[in-house]
Amino acid sequence: MPEQNKYKRLGKNSIFTFIGNVGPQFISFLLVPFYTYWLTKEDYGIQDLILTYMGFVVPYLSLGLYEAVFLFPKGKPKEEQKKYFTTTVNTINISIVLFLLVWFLLPSSIHNIILPGRMRNYEIFLVIAIISGVYQRVLQNFARSLDKMRVYSITGVVYAILVLIISLITVPIYGLAGFFIAFLSAQILSTIYTFLGIKGWQYYSLTDSNKRILLLMLKYSIPLVPNATMWWVVNSINRPIMLSTVGLEEMGLYAVAHRFPSIITTIFFVFFSALQISVIEEYGKKSYSTFYNKVFRVIFLMLLLVMFFFMLFGDIIFDILVDDKFHSAVYYLPILSLGAILSSLSTYVGSTFTVLKKTMIFLYSSILAAVIAVFANFMLIPIYGVMGACFAICLSQLVMFLYRWYKSYKYVNFQNRIRLTLISICSLVALMSYYIISTPYVRIIIISILLIILFILNYDISKNIREVLLKRKSRL
Repeated sequence: MPEQNKYKRLGKNSIFTFIGNVGPQFISFLLVPFYTYWLTKEDYGIQDLILTYMGFVVPYLSLGLYEAVFLFPKGKPKEEQKKYFTTTVNTINISIVLFLLVWFLLPSSIHNIILPGRMRNYEIFLVIAIISGVYQRVLQNFARSLDKMRVYSITGVVYAILVLIISLITVPIYGLAGFFIAFLSAQILSTIYTFLGIKGWQYYSLTDSNKRILLLMLKYSIPLVPNATMWWVVNSINRPIMLSTVGLEEMGLYAVAHRFPSIITTIFFVFFSALQISVIEEYGKKSYSTFYNKVFRVIFLMLLLVMFFFMLFGDIIFDILVDDKFHSAVYYLPILSLGAILSSLSTYVGSTFTVLKKTMIFLYSSILAAVIAVFANFMLIPIYGVMGACFAICLSQLVMFLYRWYKSYKYVNFQNRIRLTLISICSLVALMSYYIISTPYVRIIIISILLIILFILNYDISKNIREVLLKRKSRL
């Protein structure tokens, strides 16, 4: 693929992925004032914990096959793609039936431990969210494997519009139950749209499962399941610990604060979802290292700019979007943003291991980060509360990033190490200024100066972008 075409393809895929992910994220932010008005801090804590449990169970229930169904069918003839998809769906169908049998046969005492107090009222929503979440991931990744990015992007728009419309109707009437009704309805209906959009019936046959293909896919996906669990531990083990130490209301503040740095992970996921296709196509070529390093710099800069934006304008954003009872959550924005940046960079650095199918490296790095997360959360939350949970996330994500960076060295020749070190130092000094300097105006001046230095250190990137825009303008 010519040099110009590979970046053009990456850009096109990024646009489709951007539409599919930023649409829901944009609607989510539009609904923040609405949700924080109608829901209590405790409601937010319950909502966050239910979705956290969903994130834990889905990889196990799917056996990680949603990852394999993206990689293995890509570029294959339609008949082979049909076998991969059919094998995946039939396997998941059996898994879900077994899950339902186990769940409803569990004694009531176990259910009360998993969902204490008011949370038990939302048990049915949790079960439906888990099942629909499995099919959603499989179909979205299969759509990407078929390179049907238009369907993938419209799915996100459909989901966002449904959440908006149904939430406006149900939340004022049913409160937290209304939130779950809107969330699940949108998730199920958008998944059906994906199936129709890719003409899923052409790729599915009840009797076309293939044992050899299943074993091949499971060999790849099974190591990713404990890896997903370790990711869950890193990002979500703090919820059960906070539930038993600081309570649901503080968890609600954390949930609101965490919603904003999710912009960082959304921006990254948009780019990375498209990037995975380009990485698979470019790996092994002489230009791969240059391509990899250029993209790394762009991602790093984009994510840091969001963190600086929150440091400078977080209070204004909360004044506009968040009900007063949640305003104290703004204090956690910058440190959670740093955690999201480290998480995104860890995922990017690991993209080479995806191409090489070295999934055990994901597992080892995740186990290491999870051990750090468990230890740090148990030590810090009882002392520092929610801020302790924020520190624990950053520490565990940093360990994971450094491990993967080290392991990827022999596959990718990392460039610009001095420049990247200086950029990191500027960002950390800005973060420290936010929390140490109490005078708002002095803090803003220091962070603004560091932001200017950040742009200077990345001048070559902005120059390249400007040249591309000028060339495009001249053609028009």
